Amino acid sequence: MEIFKGKLENCLGHFLKNAGKTEQEEKKSFLKFVGVKNRTTVSRWANGRSQPNGFILIKVLFYLGHKNYEIEEINSLPAETRAVVQGVIDVLALDIATPQAAAAEIGYAYDYDLYRVLAGRRNPSEKALQGMKDFYSRHRPAVLGLLRNFFGKGEIVLEKTASQNPEPAKIVEAKKGPPANYPGSDRITADLISLLGSSSASLETFLDYYFNGASAEERQTLRDIIEKDGRSLFKISNSFYRVAEKLNGLCTEKSFETYNQKKKKNE
Repeated sequence: MEIFKGKLENCLGHFLKNAGKTEQEEKKSFLKFVGVKNRTTVSRWANGRSQPNGFILIKVLFYLGHKNYEIEEINSLPAETRAVVQGVIDVLALDIATPQAAAAEIGYAYDYDLYRVLAGRRNPSEKALQGMKDFYSRHRPAVLGLLRNFFGKGEIVLEKTASQNPEPAKIVEAKKGPPANYPGSDRITADLISLLGSSSASLETFLDYYFNGASAEERQTLRDIIEKDGRSLFKISNSFYRVAEKLNGLCTEKSFETYNQKKKKNE
């Protein structure tokens, strides 16, 4: 497949409308990844009548950006900014950090300010750009490990040719990662656990407010924001519970045995 260049709406429309029979499975995987099931939404995207926004936009930029698409809004950014933007998109799309946590760490009051920067609709200040560099640098090991797992090859690198002489893009495979049934190396897993620990401490501080000082309206606003980003608070809560159980099981070999015994008992 040749590299396709254009604005986001054109790239997305091209991807959705030009998927042949062999690409239909990938199209299904794409829609599942970005969290869209509504056929009307997909049709409107394909015909350029609407565009994704919020967290779904980040996932779309991630997916197309690692395929044979050069999105004009991103590609027109200065080289340094473009590389950092793509890195932050990777962190968020792979669920290594939440948009809200990223925005706060980088220096934006609201996540939608960060979305605008990542979509190429606004240039970051020097301070914000440095914040984005620091943010991506901290999460880069986890990103590279999950990219290998996500795409099944290596870190995806498109060798892009000049527009006047387009050739099929080549996928360069980085160092081979761990076996397919093992999602990350010990180092990456340890980094993700450490990240969870530090972010959980920050999250708990914010959550305290919603239990001790926030009104019912503020709590509902929080739920609405999470739902708008295409997530479910209930599913996130269950996910944290499952992760917490596994982390407890890793503390010692005795707790590991206890975890497995409990698991077998519930099967």
